Amino acid sequence: MDARTSIPSLFSLRSGSTAIPLPPPPPPLMSSVASSSGGPKGSLFGGPSSASSSAFSTSTYMRDPSAATPGTYPRGQCGLQNLGNTCFMNSALQCLSNVVDLTQYFLSGRYEDDINEDNPLGMHGQLARSYGELIQQMWSGSHRSVLPRKLKTIIGQFAPRFSGYQQQDSQELLAFLLDGLHEDLNKVKKKPYVEEKEADGRPDKEVALESWSDYRTRNDSVIVDLFHGQLKSTLVCPQCAKVSIKFDPFCFLSLPLPQRDKEMSVDVTFVPRNSEKKWTKYKVCVPKKGPVNNVLTGFAMIANVDVENLVIVEMDCIGRISKFPRGGDMCRNPAMNSDEYFVYELDKVPKEDEPVTVVATQYFRTEDDDHKRVVGRPIIFRTKKEALTRARVSEELWKRVRDVFTSDSGDSEKDGEWMRKDDEEDEQDDDSGVEENDRQDDVMMAADDNDNGNMDSEREQTSSDEPPSRFHLAVSNSREGPWEKFPLDDQPFEPKPQSFYGASPTIEGPVVYVSLYWHPMAAKNLWCKEWETNVELDSSMNSMANPSPKRQVTIDDCFDLFTKEEQLGEEDSWYCPKCKDFRRATKKLDLWQLPEVLIIHLKRFQYSRWYRDKIETVVDFPVRGLDLREKVLNEAHAADLYDLTAISHHMGGLGGGHYTASALNNGRWVDFNDSQTSTIDVSGDTLASREAYVLLYRRRSNKQVIVRGIEPNIEMECDEEEE
Repeated sequence: MDARTSIPSLFSLRSGSTAIPLPPPPPPLMSSVASSSGGPKGSLFGGPSSASSSAFSTSTYMRDPSAATPGTYPRGQCGLQNLGNTCFMNSALQCLSNVVDLTQYFLSGRYEDDINEDNPLGMHGQLARSYGELIQQMWSGSHRSVLPRKLKTIIGQFAPRFSGYQQQDSQELLAFLLDGLHEDLNKVKKKPYVEEKEADGRPDKEVALESWSDYRTRNDSVIVDLFHGQLKSTLVCPQCAKVSIKFDPFCFLSLPLPQRDKEMSVDVTFVPRNSEKKWTKYKVCVPKKGPVNNVLTGFAMIANVDVENLVIVEMDCIGRISKFPRGGDMCRNPAMNSDEYFVYELDKVPKEDEPVTVVATQYFRTEDDDHKRVVGRPIIFRTKKEALTRARVSEELWKRVRDVFTSDSGDSEKDGEWMRKDDEEDEQDDDSGVEENDRQDDVMMAADDNDNGNMDSEREQTSSDEPPSRFHLAVSNSREGPWEKFPLDDQPFEPKPQSFYGASPTIEGPVVYVSLYWHPMAAKNLWCKEWETNVELDSSMNSMANPSPKRQVTIDDCFDLFTKEEQLGEEDSWYCPKCKDFRRATKKLDLWQLPEVLIIHLKRFQYSRWYRDKIETVVDFPVRGLDLREKVLNEAHAADLYDLTAISHHMGGLGGGHYTASALNNGRWVDFNDSQTSTIDVSGDTLASREAYVLLYRRRSNKQVIVRGIEPNIEMECDEEEE
């Protein structure tokens, strides 16, 4: 199946609701033949497995041959024959057909008076008329099933992606159908220009009402009356704290699904730019199939830091940087990977100061080991180009390693006493014992040879009363070398232009690599062997150590995830009118006004550059009494409950599958599986399903909601139970 992510649809709010009058059935059409039904056979809730087979005829909508007289079959309980991989369309049409308010509107014939043939955004009334004819046939009671060929052809003319016979997405078809019907039935003949206004600190109620009024001056149809609601969208600039509030119309609520069975926890060690703060280890929960960016953004939310100043690296078990991940690299599963994630917070350096990123790796030789080896973890910081001198870099590095890797007393004179005692012995050290097959050790050797000379020069320029340096440095423009002495005067090292690619954001500009070699006595007297005990553990490490048993995902969980604050991705950056630049703002959506018929789209299909997947999570949702009072931000909103009226199901995976529908029809739940229909038992107040894809809820407050200008004559039976 070629199910794709949902496309944005047109939007709007409520005006009224209604029950269905059924006019006398029209005379039956002439000849009829059925088509073949495809896809997996078998319906949800125990409906019959089916697939009727027949040939096509020239008739537009064809009834089943066994339908002899009008009224033979329950009205509305009419199957739709499969034209070839059109189960997605049949599922969407059955859901919409059983929205009683809309069906009453089409059965009454009122839609003919509202058709807007001149709307350039519409389909010249063709879609509305074709849909109206189909509804008349489905609710005539004369047919067991009909063939929706004409409607399929018209949809394909205006939306080429639906023109063929490939499997498509029922939610996308439903979104297109509602948008098309809205434009065909839009009473606004000439849409006025409306200037978008900023909230500018005004009360939400005032801004929301103004926004809705502006929207209705351009959009006035039965679709807006029934299906459109309003969301509050809040954007906050991370740079200047500019707050932008808008009230946007919606037709679908596309809810994300928690993926508890498809997540993994990743340990992240955070290195703050403030050297006085402790390094801290966090546990971040991310999707198993996703880019390293997920680790970075997930950590930024937990730690409440600005992601724009962060860089993430992968560190091997001995403390070397094994990789600077790029944005498209996949996140690695900790169970299959020994590398650790480290996140460094860098200072912001203005572009005019020519920022340079310094990456320093620490080494020393122990008494019982002739090899120079990596110790601790690397230090990464950003500085000005003019500050890239030996003294300034040494000072910056000492501040950053002191509180984590040493037990320093802070007395530099005392340090000098015991370091001088070992100076002569240290100068006699040679570089034997280095493994030839270790490229990194070779680099260290070359750096150390150069740096021994550096130390000699340093001693010549330092008075005998001045304590020796705790470490000396070698520098390079590349991780692989060649290494050279750091300049001893005030002239900064000259970095070569290059780009350093982190995961997010990409850090542009030169990068300098530094090897930090500890003085042997400093390593002996200062180094803290248990330095990792200086790394604090965030509370997230404990909260995920013994995870609670997984509970079933509910529709409330999906709403909570939908309204959760998030940070925009790089590709979705928001243009801040105050900063005059694109920013990765934080965004929050809130429900403000709900429509008469609420359509909930469960986002089961996920697509990205890195993977494609269908989420099979079982979601529990109420059949009766969906209560969203606590989710709606608008205090003046009616405290109405919603009852389920239809479901579009998808069975199978990405490569194929089958759509069916279940709907409340004349007080009974009916399963619609292409041309086959059957009544089903939906007992209890909730359903739990891994196949539910689109849910349609109807406001309970008024079972007799009237679409503007239409009086009911013959009422459709509805579920009369009340809580």
